[in-house]
Amino acid sequence: MKTFVFFIGGTGARVLRSMTMLLASGVTLKQKGDTIVPIIVDFDATNADMHRSNNLLGTYNSLHAICDYSRDEFEGGFFKTPLGIQEDGHYREFVALSNMTFNDEKNTFGKFIGYDSLESISKSTKLLIDSLYDTSSDTSRDRELNLELQYGFKGNPNIGSVVFNEYFKTDQYKNFKDSFNPGDRVFIVASIFGGTGSSGLPQLVKKIREDVQSKLEDDGSIKAIREAMLGACVVLPYFKVKEDSNSAVNSLTFNSKAKAALNYYYDEINNLMSEVYYIGCKEQNSSGYDNIEGGEKQENKAHLVEMLSAMSIIEFANHDELQPDAVTKFYEYTTTSVEGAIPNPAFQDLLAKPGASHVYQTYMKKLNAFALFVKYFQDYTRKECNKGFLAPKSSYYKNLKDFVDPGKEFSEKLNDFANRFIDWTNELAQNAIFGFEPYNFGKAKKLDELIKLDNSNKYPKKNFDDEITRILNSECSKENTKDSNGAKTYLRHAYTACFEAVSKIN
Repeated sequence: MKTFVFFIGGTGARVLRSMTMLLASGVTLKQKGDTIVPIIVDFDATNADMHRSNNLLGTYNSLHAICDYSRDEFEGGFFKTPLGIQEDGHYREFVALSNMTFNDEKNTFGKFIGYDSLESISKSTKLLIDSLYDTSSDTSRDRELNLELQYGFKGNPNIGSVVFNEYFKTDQYKNFKDSFNPGDRVFIVASIFGGTGSSGLPQLVKKIREDVQSKLEDDGSIKAIREAMLGACVVLPYFKVKEDSNSAVNSLTFNSKAKAALNYYYDEINNLMSEVYYIGCKEQNSSGYDNIEGGEKQENKAHLVEMLSAMSIIEFANHDELQPDAVTKFYEYTTTSVEGAIPNPAFQDLLAKPGASHVYQTYMKKLNAFALFVKYFQDYTRKECNKGFLAPKSSYYKNLKDFVDPGKEFSEKLNDFANRFIDWTNELAQNAIFGFEPYNFGKAKKLDELIKLDNSNKYPKKNFDDEITRILNSECSKENTKDSNGAKTYLRHAYTACFEAVSKIN
């Protein structure tokens, strides 16, 4: 089964980043062979958040291919869940990016709808357009007809809902329809307080369901899509941007836009979906992010809300099948400050303590194992390759060394992903209200000092380094031969070693 996930706009791209980190840690889908097919949709072709997530996706897929999980019954593993469409036994990104470019003849909303030619056609139509859209100059933050489209819709869903229809003419959407099979699912991730997401989400839902009562001939996939299990993560306001009188983005309007969208969804959209996840954050940074309208400078730091939104994708993909006429299920999550609560919670304060809980076993335990692996790989495997695990006395030393030494292609690719994981966790910790800091990459000198069960700086003294080295030595020596893939051997058994190590936390 494939779960096609549309990640719309900047928020969608950042949720994709968090989801990729969760899957890299070994979070898996319920059934073997299930896959997630990410589809990035943004009308801002230069958006940095989008390109960062798309590049991360490519690195993930290359590491997944090295492990070759599809050919055996290896239990668990980093980078195990397939991301994309299968071709010749491997998975590739599903034409991941779809961004619309606008030439000079359509580079503003007014030009896009042909506003300048309306007067010769119908003066009354032009007057109607004037009453619906702000005609201020291109220097006004309230501009609508003169809004440049190259960076998206800048918080204007009334514009986005018109322009977004162009998306359904793209090769990406056609490929989605052609690749869809009965039993596959669709999920949409979008914010409803901006422009691209709040306009794209309802447009997509209606497009997917529009043919339910249609008399048109079925093209082979329409029936499967319109009857598919359909879900959405509706992201409510969770950050602010700094005030800028010259910017079309104004966070003072985020809540009012979200309320208007919720009312519309209640009447027109919710009953068309199988599951809806509402996720937001009432308490937001007072200073706000830099007010960037889009483009190469829009690269917001990771946020806990994005991580929770990523979890909703996994939950949806793993839930039992719902029939098209089933009553919509709703899930609501938010963060609310509690008097006396610590300002920057560690994972057990906010999500789950080590134990049998679903959240800990499904997500946090595996994230902990991956965090240990990242530090072990960088500090023990790459920096001290002649000590501990990669001791020259080991019979498999030469083969593994050809893969994991600095400068080797696999080692550099894995190190790149490891650095991105560290950046992601550090960004999660930097939120002033809900800084989520489960790991101490900046100060930890030993593996035992990495995982923060709470903010007391009391770490689980479990001799993680010795434990991981012992298991790696044992497992790799059994499998490794001069002809084996050392990268595959190392990555698979590193998961076993790190997962068993964190299992000792209680």
